[in-house]
Amino acid sequence: MEISLTAADSGQGVEVRPGDMLRVTLAENPTTGYCWVVDEGVPPSLKPLADFFNPEARSGVGGGGWREFRWRAVPAAGGELTLRLLRPWDSGGAPLETVVFGIFIGQADRPQ
Repeated sequence: MEISLTAADSGQGVEVRPGDMLRVTLAENPTTGYCWVVDEGVPPSLKPLADFFNPEARSGVGGGGWREFRWRAVPAAGGELTLRLLRPWDSGGAPLETVVFGIFIGQADRPQ
């Protein structure tokens, strides 16, 4: 099963089961220097699959788009998944935005 989340889902919990794919899609404009970064401490139940930027179709050079992260759920402990919109090189800078999702692990034998 694929579970999709956006910034609008921040603060909520999500149940994933082993084998599920979790996709988080967040608005981003890398030309501003700000990009989404995954905090250390990703729940061990999420194994990273992908991290890529999709430019908006008609945005042109310097335009925005969507950052997409994907993880595969595995049998392990849940926890908090935190992503921050920041300038990675600015160690003292505060993030413009932070999203947090509670990750809960369900049973592997979910009925389809």
